[in-house]
Amino acid sequence: MTTYNGWTNRETWAVNLWYDDFTADAEQCLDNALSFHGDIESAREDAISTLAEHIEQAVRDTCGVAELPTTGLLADIIGADPLASVNWEEIARHYIEDVQVYCYGWNMPGYMPDSDPSYTLTRENAIDALIESMEHAAEANEQGFDAEAHKAELARVGQVSFGAYVYWVTEA
Repeated sequence: MTTYNGWTNRETWAVNLWYDDFTADAEQCLDNALSFHGDIESAREDAISTLAEHIEQAVRDTCGVAELPTTGLLADIIGADPLASVNWEEIARHYIEDVQVYCYGWNMPGYMPDSDPSYTLTRENAIDALIESMEHAAEANEQGFDAEAHKAELARVGQVSFGAYVYWVTEA
């Protein structure tokens, strides 16, 4: 397969070169997809598809491609759709793969986890979700709970024991 500077073709390379500000959009697409999918790979694929559509629309709107003639000399010279050969999913994948995702959960040592891990885009959100789970466990078992100490331990080493469970957070 012929490539251009590591991209599918020259058109894809050029679009990525000129439009390099989709990082926030990639984070939003992945964050939305994570809320609908139980596993990270499905979420990434869904986010890539959504972001590819968004990038294509943004580029077409910016370039005014819809206003180009579809017949006549200009259409024959530049083609009816000069962006038709752009690999939008390749550009979207480039952005989605750069988004850091954190995985978090809890389980009883020596046993399989009670549930699948969860995912979020920030370590702080993962730690906050774990602290909330520990607070609920503490209330249910009428245990004392020092949220700040456990939060500091999770931030420092990525795991903490509470009751019979180990709560953890890691990069996905």
